[in-house]
Amino acid sequence: MGPYAILLGMSYVDQNSDAAYAVLVNQAKRFPKFAEYVKTAELDSNEVKTLPESAFAFPECRQFPVYSDKAAAVSYAYAITQKLPVTITERIKEALEVFGIDPCTMFSAPIEKVAAETNPYLLPDLKLFAVRSASDVKTAQEHLLENITKLDLVHRATA
Repeated sequence: MGPYAILLGMSYVDQNSDAAYAVLVNQAKRFPKFAEYVKTAELDSNEVKTLPESAFAFPECRQFPVYSDKAAAVSYAYAITQKLPVTITERIKEALEVFGIDPCTMFSAPIEKVAAETNPYLLPDLKLFAVRSASDVKTAQEHLLENITKLDLVHRATA
């Protein structure tokens, strides 16, 4: 952490200050596309010491390197876990854009597939109005409307 961070009372975690890479590992678990992309990234703190300030999104503290596509992606992974000044986040996003990386795609969580319901009826306890596919919805609706008066109030409200 540089003198500016201490002076301003800021403490941000990036790939150079996360000694055990705990944040990075967690982000890789959350975002599989990111994990795949950066699995060959090299995080060399000695190399970072030789870079110019322009290679960082937060140059005053030499944090959040953006000198390569992988460095920018890793910096973004750290950035989204904390509240950073907008200027830092924008610099990281600009670097991602330069490298052709869409953060919305790379940092989207996988959609969990939900198992199909085993009971495909609108009224399962009566086994009425089967809906197994999208095309069954209209048919079930028509049958429901034709037979609504035959149902008690609880089942009407449920359907």
